[in-house]
Amino acid sequence: MSALYNELAKVYDQMYQQLFDYDQEFAFYHQQLQNATAQSVLELGCGTGNLAQRFCAAGYDYWGIDLSESMVELARQRVPKASIHAADMCSFELGRTFDMICITGRSISYLLHNQDVEQCFASVARHLAPQGKFVFDAIDAAALFDDFHQTRTDEITVGTYRRLSRSTPNLSTGWTWNWVSDYYEGDRLIGQDEVTLRAFLVEELRLLLTRNGLTLSQILDKDAYAWKDAYFIAHKKR
Repeated sequence: MSALYNELAKVYDQMYQQLFDYDQEFAFYHQQLQNATAQSVLELGCGTGNLAQRFCAAGYDYWGIDLSESMVELARQRVPKASIHAADMCSFELGRTFDMICITGRSISYLLHNQDVEQCFASVARHLAPQGKFVFDAIDAAALFDDFHQTRTDEITVGTYRRLSRSTPNLSTGWTWNWVSDYYEGDRLIGQDEVTLRAFLVEELRLLLTRNGLTLSQILDKDAYAWKDAYFIAHKKR
């Protein structure tokens, strides 16, 4: 698992509150819930609970899961009344269904193999109410890999923390790349994260959803951080 979500979980929590616009993210999911007159929501990859806090404040029946125990611990501290569990988004079993299930923060990027994506989508289908809605965001492979042939670098500073990142194409598992980041507090190196991430083609996602009892019904533009991505909305096959 990514070091960013374990030993660097507190650094993630501090930095990404500035990098992501959680109010804007929540507003989108809130609108989707209102459109469907939905009350219950399950968030896969809930992280440190930034969206959980907003869902609960709005009165939704909220559950969240994350693979990282460190992230779950921080989320429970932030939103003690929420139902948040350490679980794998590919193979969770919660014993109930939800009006909406969402994968937030482009967390689907960590599912490198089709088998993992299919297991996740099958788990979603089992937990989705008959008229429920599945919403997730994914990075656009067509846009990303059009001219992605060599290492890209970037630097971001948030407060006292600084991140130096290098992204290098690695097509061994599909439209994937290696992302290596060094994290500093001031001038002191406090940790390094190295992970492989995946982008998707629309027709890839459509097929993977269909094979697991879900139908892609809508694709919506998204104001993206770093990489071009979009929201995908699916329902159970009828």
